[in-house]
This record gives sequence, structure tokens and C-alpha cells, in this order.
Amino acid sequence: MSGSTISAHLPRPAVLAGFVAGYAVAVLLAEHTYGSVSVPSPFWLPDSVLLCALLLAPRSQWWVFAFAIWPVRIFVGAVPGTPVWFQFVSLANDTAKGLAAAWLLARFVRRPIHLKTLHELMLFLGIAAAAIPAASALIAAPARYLLGDPFWRAAQGWFLGNAVTQVVVTPMLVYGGVAISANGSMSSKRPVRRAGWRVR
Repeated sequence: MSGSTISAHLPRPAVLAGFVAGYAVAVLLAEHTYGSVSVPSPFWLPDSVLLCALLLAPRSQWWVFAFAIWPVRIFVGAVPGTPVWFQFVSLANDTAKGLAAAWLLARFVRRPIHLKTLHELMLFLGIAAAAIPAASALIAAPARYLLGDPFWRAAQGWFLGNAVTQVVVTPMLVYGGVAISANGSMSSKRPVRRAGWRVR
């Protein structure tokens, strides 16, 4: 495999570093600011950061972002008292959730997803803010039940924590990421003036 082929499957270092930093901040806010073992976070920001990265990145790079969240979550840590097995269940659930939402959106939209049309937005809400969070909640509820939560209350809390952040936060992150990418592309195409000469 050539170097150019390998680089095509890896995001730029600055992009990956920004993602890792943003994901770590999201975990700190969601997990340690207003989450606890008995009361799960009602606003799970890491979901938005991961899905935004997947929507803006080529599919060949998805695996990098999916694997990158594991050491971040392990390093940042969960709320004290959270069983290790539950941390891994949650992490696997979040990884699968992001990949499933990104894959379904890419399959139905069949072009880069920038949420610029009503059709894209409705598909996004139906998949990323409704169907995937519902499936994720039903899968995660038995784990919360083992921690002492009633099944349906656990499922409802998990669903709302996922769905609300997808409705409120993810579109803003996508719009911001698209704008930054567009500005970077325009800047790279602008001619550079040096000593009176215009260099293209």
C-alpha cells in the first residue's frame, strides 16, 4: 500500500487533534458536570461530536474517529463508582450508534451531508435523532437495569440524552465544520503576493 493510499485513509493531524480535544471536552461536560451513576447525563454531547466528525469525513476515515474515542473515554474516565463493564457497554453502544447513523444517512442522501436542504434535515432528524437513539436506548436499558434503574425509565432517559443533543448541537457543529472547511479551501486557492509577484 503506497503512502498516498495510506494518507487517504487518515485524517489530517490537525483535524484528528481537534476532534480528540473536542470529544474530551464533551465527555468532561456530559459525564462529570451533570451526570452521575444513578442519574445518566440528560445531554450526551459526545454523540454530537462523533457524528459530526463522521458526517464531514470521508467514509474511509471513519474507523479512525471510531477508534479514537476509546482511549479518550478511558483516559477521561467515567463518574466515580461506575462499573468497568458498564463503561465498556456504553462505549461500544456509542461507537455503534455513531457509525450506524452516519452509514444510514450516507446511504439515503448519497452525497456529503451538510444539512443544507429540508430533505437532508428531515432525514437527519428521523435517523440520528429518533430511530438510532431509540434502538440504542433499548439496547442499553438492560445494562442500566442491572445498575438498579427501572427498564423503561432507563430507556427513556437514554433516548432523551441522545436525541436532544442530536437535535440541538449536531446541526450547529455540522454547519460550523462546513464553514471552516469552505473558508480553508477558499484561502488555499487565493493567490499569494510576494515582492510584487502573484504566485498561484
